[in-house]
Amino acid sequence: MDTHKRSQHELYNLIIRFLRHETSAEEIQILEQWLSEDASHRILFHEINTGFQSLAENERDYKHIEDIWLSLSEKIATADDHKKPQVIVPAYTGFSWYKIAASVSILLIAGFAIWKYIQPDLISRSPSLVTEQAADSKKLVTLMDGTKVWLNANSSIQYDENFGKDTRTVLLKGEAFFDVTKTGIDFIVKTSNFNIRVKGTKFNVTAFNNDVSECATLEEGRVVLQVKGNKEAFDMKPGDQVTFNHQSNAVSRSVVRPSSYSLWKEDPLKFRNAALKDILTEIQTRYGVTIRVHASGVIHEKLSMTLHEETLEEAMELIGIATSLKYSINGSEVVMYK
Repeated sequence: MDTHKRSQHELYNLIIRFLRHETSAEEIQILEQWLSEDASHRILFHEINTGFQSLAENERDYKHIEDIWLSLSEKIATADDHKKPQVIVPAYTGFSWYKIAASVSILLIAGFAIWKYIQPDLISRSPSLVTEQAADSKKLVTLMDGTKVWLNANSSIQYDENFGKDTRTVLLKGEAFFDVTKTGIDFIVKTSNFNIRVKGTKFNVTAFNNDVSECATLEEGRVVLQVKGNKEAFDMKPGDQVTFNHQSNAVSRSVVRPSSYSLWKEDPLKFRNAALKDILTEIQTRYGVTIRVHASGVIHEKLSMTLHEETLEEAMELIGIATSLKYSINGSEVVMYK
């Protein structure tokens, strides 16, 4: 992990991703090392933060800010001819880095004590915020109020350390399934475009930054969903799904089988030489349906199969292929027949 081999452009992009809360634990360690390598790096952040604060009332004076970058870097570079510190001096591009750093870069100063509390799955970026993050696999998080949150891979939630006392608000990036405990305080989930308010319910939200759309699917209870820039509030009922398309800014509402959109959080169902009746019992529990078989003897047939994130229709299709049975689905009832 040699930061000297990294270009100024790479380090600059790394800092930008950190300020956007998009860095992994490994990337944060790289940034930590760069900050600890030389006092000039910390001086640069400190001096620029001071400059940002002084420009708080004139956020558009980017030329002035660029001059601060150049002036400070020249001072640091010539402070010691024998030791030429490596500093980042990005050219002005009009990017919102300048405005972002004004409020965030203070976290990177004063000894950088924040780095001492970094853990792989729990990153506290400020004294008042906690981030729960799932890396390459899903993760179950239980919040202080008893609410259970299943985080899909590469997803995270952020909440105040006083969560549950007066407010219950979480910021979501990625995908999560919420089983919210009723406490009398509204539970709020915020994404880039959604504001979802509930009291006690079960629902799934998908909001990855690189996806074309964001999607909320209600499984149980009641949800009031507000889309950014849209005056209409969606009072969702179980089975409702609201989708926002980033490209067209279109909002749509549809009725779906909600369990199909939260199967990712379940462990695979693995059957090895199992009786069909036992397989169907597990499927009924997972998909929340009742299955009736109108064919004598077939329920004792032995099958081997694994179900990961297949929908109910896909699961029944697999069984139909293995047993030569047909099926029909009517709401929460499935009928299998010859």
